[in-house]
Amino acid sequence: MSAPVLTVVIAAKDAPPLQLRRCIASFAALTHAPHIEIVLVQSGMPSEPGLSWQAPFHAARIIDTPPNGVYAAFNLGIEAAKGRYLLFFGTDDLALPEMDAVLAQLAHGSEDLHAAACYMQGRGVLAPSMQRRSLIRQNWCQQGIFYSAQRIKQHRFDLRYKVQADHKLNIDLLSDVTLRFSVSAEPVAYFSRGGASSTTHDIQFIRDFPQIVTNAYGWRTGAILKLRQRVAALARGSIEERYGRR
Repeated sequence: MSAPVLTVVIAAKDAPPLQLRRCIASFAALTHAPHIEIVLVQSGMPSEPGLSWQAPFHAARIIDTPPNGVYAAFNLGIEAAKGRYLLFFGTDDLALPEMDAVLAQLAHGSEDLHAAACYMQGRGVLAPSMQRRSLIRQNWCQQGIFYSAQRIKQHRFDLRYKVQADHKLNIDLLSDVTLRFSVSAEPVAYFSRGGASSTTHDIQFIRDFPQIVTNAYGWRTGAILKLRQRVAALARGSIEERYGRR
């Protein structure tokens, strides 16, 4: 059996059964579903996707794991994945029909990474950039990033960061000038704003961010970032001094 074009790694912790079925059904509805492998990494109370959930896919399986966090679950999925490309989802996210066009491109392409736009609940369309350093300002939506298996298996998610390990991974990958990537503007996924990465700050990541940028893009870029952060901190302090903390 040939390798699937895409492995979708879904991290599920105590997932509501209906939510999980809707997520999987959104991939089953794609024309390219027979070229997709689903790897469900679940912890907590198991959620049964249904007896026929494997039918439309190239392959589908469940990995049971202790609740060690979403990125630990994703790393397990990386180890198990058989697809040429990997995509990472939560159970409250949905694939959109436009994903078929990206899968058709990846089936015949050779890029190391493809980043597509996503529709984020409450914020609208979030699109990636052809500028690698745009990741310093803002991360790209993970539900729209298709990683080549070869590249991501060389990196994995850094488990020191509980909420923004995907941001660090993207900076590490895109700072490598040998990485071939493409972008597209049509949203391929609906990203639920209820996810932890959209509602929580990663304090360790924030502390390490200047060094992460320095390691990826060089000391000049890191120094500029530190200077900007210092100016912003001084500006905030001046405003608080003038108007008082509330």
